[in-house]
Amino acid sequence: MLIRKYAARDLKEMMKIWNAAVEEGAAFPQEGEQCSCKASV
Repeated sequence: MLIRKYAARDLKEMMKIWNAAVEEGAAFPQEGEQCSCKASV
């Protein structure tokens, strides 16, 4: 396993993980999904 600092190229996959957790509703109090217009490095 390689651990590295995240980069802009990682945002799409990071949003997928975040939005899956938000959709489940078990981990975050957030109700809306994250979109690329709000995501940045």
